[in-house]
Amino acid sequence: MNSGLIHADGEIIITIDADSVMDPHAITHILRRFTDPAVGGVAGNVIVANRRKPIEWMQQMEYLYGFFFKRTDSLFNSVYIIGGAAAAYRRDALDRVGGFDHGIITEDIEMSTRLLSHGYKTRYAADAVVYTEGPSDFKSLCNQRLRWKYGRMLTFIKHRKLFFSCRPEHNPYLSFFLLPLAVYAEFLLLTEVLMLSTFFIYTVYTSSYLPLVLVIALLSAVVGIQVLVDSKMRFHRNLVLLAPVAWLVFYAMDMVEFQALVRSLRRLALRKELHWQKWARVGVFNDAV
Repeated sequence: MNSGLIHADGEIIITIDADSVMDPHAITHILRRFTDPAVGGVAGNVIVANRRKPIEWMQQMEYLYGFFFKRTDSLFNSVYIIGGAAAAYRRDALDRVGGFDHGIITEDIEMSTRLLSHGYKTRYAADAVVYTEGPSDFKSLCNQRLRWKYGRMLTFIKHRKLFFSCRPEHNPYLSFFLLPLAVYAEFLLLTEVLMLSTFFIYTVYTSSYLPLVLVIALLSAVVGIQVLVDSKMRFHRNLVLLAPVAWLVFYAMDMVEFQALVRSLRRLALRKELHWQKWARVGVFNDAV
């Protein structure tokens, strides 16, 4: 990445992962978000394109659900996770903050957080689509999420001064809401197994299924709405049939995140490094895009 920056001479620098393919209009749409000179980075909309296995459908739904809420962070100019699979940066902003940090395995998350720490704005372009390949087996998925989780923890530690910062260049939405909420979510994840077990035991014991029905209906409706408003609605139409079991999909993905959290905390405690993982690739265009 840093070697590429030496040779790149454009005003806007765009990155993409080697296992990803850009939509023909992605560059046009992502450039439209650089309307303000203070915008240092823009995140594109990453879609999981391999959809032959249930584990791939799960990731497709997870990405759709998660990226949808980047719209709120973009409204407040505080998208702190700009994935390298679909990222655009203002060149002078990169020059000001320095190159990518090769000491953190999620250099993309660190860069977007660093831009925010220097007072830049970051945004999300929902219509700038990049198709990526998700892991096609459980072990690879677990290792991928370990890398993401561990790298984000290192990023938070490095930029800990952003938390509850009152400095004028720091965004209050980011410092007082978004980042603390991200850490709080990790604490909740540690207790989720106990909380869910208690919830289901109570539901069966009391025969009070209304809360569970409401959760299923709400998540189904949210996923359905997200499919309808997405710029690639036709691509995501397979998720409409999966919407009624969205709650199971998210619980399964939470278990993947849980193991990544436990393994990350252990590595932090032991001060062990994490190296890039490899897995078998199947390609993103097994299905027509």
